[in-house]
Amino acid sequence: MSIAMQRSGIAVLLALVVVTGLLGRAVVVRHQMPAGSSSDIVSHQTVDSFYAAMNTALSGGSTASLEALLSPIFVDHDAATAEELSAEAFLAGVRSAGASLQRMRFEVVSVDPDGENLEVAVRLVHGDAVEVAGMTIEQSLPEPHTELLRIERGKIVDRWAPDYPWLGVFAPAGPMPNISSTIGFTTLLTRVDLVGAEERTWKSSGIGIVMVSAGSVSLSISDEYGAQSIVVVEAGAFASIPGGTRARLRAVDGGAVSLMIFQATRIMGASEVITPDGTDVAARGGSSSVLWRGPLYWPGSDITHSAIRIELSARSDIRVSRPEGSVLLIGASTGSVEAGVAGGHVVTLGEDRWPEIVDGPALLDAEHAGWIEGDGTVSLRNLTDAPVTLMLVSIEQERLLVDSRTPCPLPCPRILP
Repeated sequence: MSIAMQRSGIAVLLALVVVTGLLGRAVVVRHQMPAGSSSDIVSHQTVDSFYAAMNTALSGGSTASLEALLSPIFVDHDAATAEELSAEAFLAGVRSAGASLQRMRFEVVSVDPDGENLEVAVRLVHGDAVEVAGMTIEQSLPEPHTELLRIERGKIVDRWAPDYPWLGVFAPAGPMPNISSTIGFTTLLTRVDLVGAEERTWKSSGIGIVMVSAGSVSLSISDEYGAQSIVVVEAGAFASIPGGTRARLRAVDGGAVSLMIFQATRIMGASEVITPDGTDVAARGGSSSVLWRGPLYWPGSDITHSAIRIELSARSDIRVSRPEGSVLLIGASTGSVEAGVAGGHVVTLGEDRWPEIVDGPALLDAEHAGWIEGDGTVSLRNLTDAPVTLMLVSIEQERLLVDSRTPCPLPCPRILP
């Protein structure tokens, strides 16, 4: 029988095994290995070594031990979608999960022989909630599940397992810029796509934060004295843009790039009209879409920004708690998420491109960001069958010079005493 035919038969068997496990299969930790040949003992040792190596990698350690356990023809199979990953792709995914602030690990519950394979019941365990940028992020864990491993000569040849709800939380390497105003601020979130020789340039009257979703972008910043700095920002990374500088963005080596730009600009006069179009970013080629634009009426205050990137796996959900009095802006680069806040509101741009309160949970997608009002816990649920990348910008008030109690247009975060 060919390896392809073996794998096809095992895939059908695993579907039944996974369903059985997820429907409440009774699992008992087995402290003793089943009696068998020396190859059985080697296989059980390989299982223990495999999940120990996985846990090392998921804690941010090396994947060398894990790679050493994989056969040259190793294939990782998604039991639900039948998607297949090579050893290289599988290890890259484990490294990505290990680079996140989340620290998840596998706990082996039981090991049972299943013909030429081993049926392994495991549960996912993680430590405390993720604490980053003043926010607390929590994720619900799935029930224990079953995986199937095919082992030959101490190496894992095939692995069938359901996809896991990995939560990727990534923070910028350096500090984000601050800004102050005597009246308030205009906030703007724009998605920009560039390819080839296209570029985006603008004069930054306020501050900016760039998050690259796909590709690599070259960011050039020139100050008022003509001094220039150029950095390459890779996918998933952040860069900040100081006020009073000129910025230029272009795709590296003519490739395609997708990114999001957050801007906060001082409102210079009480009579200034805040328009809903995105003209703060001057276009020279490429395409863009304004995901959010609205005022932040915090008079006489300094504000600080904290940006993070979240990779939310398919059909998973998280809860985000924030410092009291802060506001939160959420943008999705691809896919869609459902957002709600306990005791508060989600504000998005309506059809007329002006902010409007959403009654109930709001759908945030590649065209609509969400501005969170109220101090309650924010719930985010991925509604798609693919991972979603989110950019979260938390804005806090450092100092209040003027305590204004005058009602203001929405969105109008609460003024701290």
